[in-house]
Amino acid sequence: MWSSPRSLIRFASAVAIFTAASSALPSPALGTYIASERIPTNSPIYRDLERLADSYASMPSFLSMRPLRVAEAEAFLDALVSAYPDAESDPAFLRARRQLDPDWRDSTRPFIYKVGDNEQLSVSPYVSIRYEDDPRNRPDVNRDYRVGGRFAAAPDSGTILFFDGYAGTASQGGRGTPNFGTGNALIEGVDINTWMEEAYFEFRAGSVRVLGGHTWLRWGPGREGTLALSDAAPALDLLRAEVGLFRKWRFQWFASILD
Repeated sequence: MWSSPRSLIRFASAVAIFTAASSALPSPALGTYIASERIPTNSPIYRDLERLADSYASMPSFLSMRPLRVAEAEAFLDALVSAYPDAESDPAFLRARRQLDPDWRDSTRPFIYKVGDNEQLSVSPYVSIRYEDDPRNRPDVNRDYRVGGRFAAAPDSGTILFFDGYAGTASQGGRGTPNFGTGNALIEGVDINTWMEEAYFEFRAGSVRVLGGHTWLRWGPGREGTLALSDAAPALDLLRAEVGLFRKWRFQWFASILD
């Protein structure tokens, strides 16, 4: 028996989210398809891009700067195929293309995907069940269950609004769900809370970019992360401005709240 109407509302909300996500067919590996969208720093796309760069001796400096935008990753793949036509049959190339181009063969489009003259909209619900055995922590088996969705909208080529939110269990690690306890749970007494993986707004005006929200700084160089963050670091609340200078230089300023 539910102890309050509020608990019943929370339970109904959780069921609705789960039903919507389970009935949909999200894109594989949470593919990103809008050119100005930032690719999450833990995306497997980076491993494929690095593997291609190593295999074909073509390592551009931007590959060590994360997060990349979709347009930057696509430009690298286009340049690679132009110089090395055989790369188009490489498994790493095929995997990267499937996650970057919804019209590429074998790609699965988001549940909702609309493209206009200048604007784009993408919505992908998902269900994630992950286990990790880590004897260094307690408990040594980390259970991470999530039901959520990704929303991205770009009214033009220089502006994007992105949100990745979910309901999930508390889990360990830099990318885990914070432990809020059961007092604020969706279902009273059950460890299922709402949280967001990433949420940001970014726009560009000439050589100036302004970004704000819950997301990752652009860091590098380094395979695992240097200067500011690493692959394992969670997103943080920040406001950032960037100015491009002399084509190859960028000046960035940001303010953030660190946990």
